[in-house]
Amino acid sequence: MFNKIIEFSLKYRVLIIISYLFLLVYGIQTISKMDVDVFPDLNKPSVTLLVEIDGLAPEEMESLVLIPMENAINGATGVTRLYSSAEVGYGLVKAEFDWNTDVYKARQIINERISQIQKDLPENTKIAMTPISSIMGEVMLIDLTSPKNKISPIDLRNIAEQQIRKRLLAVSGVSSVNVVGGDVKQYQIILDTIQMPLLGITFEDVVNAIEASGINGTGGFLLSTYGEELIRTIGRPQNIEDLKNTVIAKEGRKGLPAITLGQIADIKIAPEPNKRGEAGINGEKGVLISIAKQPNIDTIKLTAALDKEISFLRKTLPHGVHLEKDLFKQSRFIQNAVDNISSSLLEGALLVAMIIFVFLVNFRGTLIVLTVIPCTLIMTAIVFKVFGFSINTMTLGGIAMALGSLVDDAIVDMQNIYKRLKENKASENPRPILQVVYEASKEVRNAIIFSTVLISLVFLPMFALQGIEGRIFSPLALSFILSMICSTVVALTLTPVMSSYLLPAVKALGSKGDTWLVRGIKSAHQRLLRLCFRFSKTTFTVFTVLVVLGCGMFFSFGKEFLPPFNEGSFTVIIASPPGTNLAESSRIGQIAEKALLSIPEVATTGRKQGRAELDEHALGVNIHEIEVKLKEDITRSREEIEKDIHKKLDMPGTIVSVGQPISHRIDFIISGVQAGLVVKIFGPNNDVLSETATQIEQIMQKNPLLTGVRRDTQVQIPQVSIHFDREKAARYGVQMQPAVQVVETALSGMTIAQMLENERMYDIVLRFDESDYPSDDTIRQIPITTVNGDMVALGTIADVIHIKGQNDISRENTTRRLIVQANFANRNTTHIAEALQKQISEQVKLPQGTFVQIDGQFKTQKEASRNILLLGIMSFVLVYGALYINFKSLNLATQLMISIPFAVLGGVIGVYFTSKVVSIATIIGMIALAGIAIRNGILLIDLYLRQRKQQTEKLSKDEIISLTQERLEPVIMTALTSIIGFVPLLLEGSAPGKEILYPVAVVIAFGLLTTTVLSLILTPILYNWRQK
Repeated sequence: MFNKIIEFSLKYRVLIIISYLFLLVYGIQTISKMDVDVFPDLNKPSVTLLVEIDGLAPEEMESLVLIPMENAINGATGVTRLYSSAEVGYGLVKAEFDWNTDVYKARQIINERISQIQKDLPENTKIAMTPISSIMGEVMLIDLTSPKNKISPIDLRNIAEQQIRKRLLAVSGVSSVNVVGGDVKQYQIILDTIQMPLLGITFEDVVNAIEASGINGTGGFLLSTYGEELIRTIGRPQNIEDLKNTVIAKEGRKGLPAITLGQIADIKIAPEPNKRGEAGINGEKGVLISIAKQPNIDTIKLTAALDKEISFLRKTLPHGVHLEKDLFKQSRFIQNAVDNISSSLLEGALLVAMIIFVFLVNFRGTLIVLTVIPCTLIMTAIVFKVFGFSINTMTLGGIAMALGSLVDDAIVDMQNIYKRLKENKASENPRPILQVVYEASKEVRNAIIFSTVLISLVFLPMFALQGIEGRIFSPLALSFILSMICSTVVALTLTPVMSSYLLPAVKALGSKGDTWLVRGIKSAHQRLLRLCFRFSKTTFTVFTVLVVLGCGMFFSFGKEFLPPFNEGSFTVIIASPPGTNLAESSRIGQIAEKALLSIPEVATTGRKQGRAELDEHALGVNIHEIEVKLKEDITRSREEIEKDIHKKLDMPGTIVSVGQPISHRIDFIISGVQAGLVVKIFGPNNDVLSETATQIEQIMQKNPLLTGVRRDTQVQIPQVSIHFDREKAARYGVQMQPAVQVVETALSGMTIAQMLENERMYDIVLRFDESDYPSDDTIRQIPITTVNGDMVALGTIADVIHIKGQNDISRENTTRRLIVQANFANRNTTHIAEALQKQISEQVKLPQGTFVQIDGQFKTQKEASRNILLLGIMSFVLVYGALYINFKSLNLATQLMISIPFAVLGGVIGVYFTSKVVSIATIIGMIALAGIAIRNGILLIDLYLRQRKQQTEKLSKDEIISLTQERLEPVIMTALTSIIGFVPLLLEGSAPGKEILYPVAVVIAFGLLTTTVLSLILTPILYNWRQK
């Protein structure tokens, strides 16, 4: 079949060239329309439910809401992990599903489960399901500020929600827009608790009157002779005056005329007093707006659309309001990453061209080989588009990895055609050019196709990788395989056609012998090979010893999951002591921002504290998350700047953790926590969990290899407990619900209605004057209405006591959980985690029912390494089987497989001289190297076998050396082009987008270096030993 393809191509040469020209034009257009993202889809299907019950304590939130919801969801089809957390008045339940679960089906499952228990939850429970978004979905952070406070915090927040949020949500591809900071506007009704009893007005009277006042209705239609008019009845209050004129009672119980709300209350517009979130920008207070995208949306295109919309919004803002759109953009990292890898492809192609020209010393041959690169890239892009793949660092990385190998088939084919044309020209009876080209291509066709099949077999098991490592590396393997297959197609079709047009006219065809460079290499190789043949056993023994030493060296290296990224920004988390209030914590956050801005490389800072409405990533009010954008063209390394950040933020009583936005999100996918190392303590008793966490925290803080050590802020904080005595309440005729509502209104306010204003609803909050209740004694004086309308002091029917209670509660898989988290100070993450695990098991005694799990990169690295090792063995078995099927000889298959450990030896040497750390990317590189390494041996063995078939005797040493010399040029050229193709990745391994590819490039480049040298020596020696 493949011979027919070559024959067809040469028969219809013009058609082949026109077809490739069409593909190039169509492919360029296709690439311009393809989606671009930072990574392949890492969004594990999940459903998040947010729960709000004003003022409910964490303990009640857990027992009354979260546990019933967990019980309903637990065991649902596809659920793999269940998180929940409870804070004051706020709860969260998150269900994670299998990677292959359809997210819409997952949402339907959760909806059905929750609807079954909705009636059993507290009456005022508000449950909201968050929009579908990606874990990498936060595409932009923008901020709204008012220099010199020309605009009030209330107006600033209104502008953010009314003007900006609405417009941004309308942009196609936006999933959610969360706003934090500023002040939320309220209509507050401050009841006069002295005047009310004098006029005979009860709390219930006020509530009922206000609830009944907010009604609009219809009177049908007013008909005229030829038309009709709609009749509307407007009863809803429109402003403060309307509220003041709301009638509370027809007449007071003392015989007074009708009483209005304005007589018993002070009504005003004021900020929400109990807010749980704050924001800061560059050390000043402001409003922070986070924009998240929908899954499978092109981040760069969406960011461009958002930039356009924000530019328009800027023109509509009032004077004194500043909108900054460049606080954080994920597209910046994506664009840098894609540009860096694209430039690596271009630079690699130029270097490959230089190598080819140096060996061939003719422009036409170089042009034939180089044509493969754009044709292959375009064909691969078209296949991507057809199957809906995006352009990202992994798909581009697969092509970058294959770049040097893309031209291998064309080099082998063109070099053989060139050689046969040269021989034909020197012949007394030259054959037709097309016949020579066809036969020359046919000679190497088997080796070309089979080597591509082997490389594909090596990568094939990688598609069985599960979890996040599968999501990251499977697209890399796919793009590598597709590009190699496409390059083979080009080598079988376009390369013979171009060779038939360009090579016959090359003047060098008339010259005898090789170029000066090839002659020099052949001379040196021949002397070395003859020496090794003379001492063949010693040579093999030396190489074997080197492999054994290399294996020992490999197992001594440090281990990590993924190499660190260089995102051009930092995420700094600062934890103040638990129990710190919003105002004090905000002051600390502003100090931290100003300290960060004093670092020369820092451009801007954006701080979020607490939580935004409908934001699943909620923080305690004592915790700040600061996005730090770095300036362009910084000179110091990321590690140096990170050390400076720790130094600047060394504030007593605070804990600082420094990471990066995308890295944090990957950590969250792995463990559910934004940290590299997570120790999870599970058990039913909070006191035991806290004590255990403190012990583990102390162990971790003493470890110099860990940074940012902090435990969950689940601690006992002061609480005021108002415990009703039901016997006394019954004696005085006090009902629980009205009494609880009165206390809630007095101390925190109660939302009883809403005011519609400019298409937005604002809460109408009923409250007492908070200055009336500054102490326990005044709280005991809160007036409670009895069923008879009399008043009784709260202290008469309830005890006001001070207790300790949880500030928040976290749960995982239906069990209470407390975590201690940290980041790693160096890259040997597995060694650090294993040592910590041993310390905990030896030094921490766990009570019955309590257990510890270590999660994070360490756990994922171990599981992924084990899986990849098993899949690697599977790859080698497939390759071994394919070699046997092709050569029909276990002997030859074994000889070729022996080249793998020698190739890996080079990879180990590369790791030793670069990082001395093995990541998942390194292991992937080792497996890829195995397939590429066998390629050289196949070219030699295939030639030996063809020569062996032409004679009855075994090949002599001189014949083996001569045949090896014949294949020396294409072997060295293919190896060098592959190695040179990696040079741009090797020179800038820390550049954005290249971080994951750098370990792969190191392994393959160094491995090819050693395996090329060794294959040109060992393969001939082994064949001589074992030939039949």
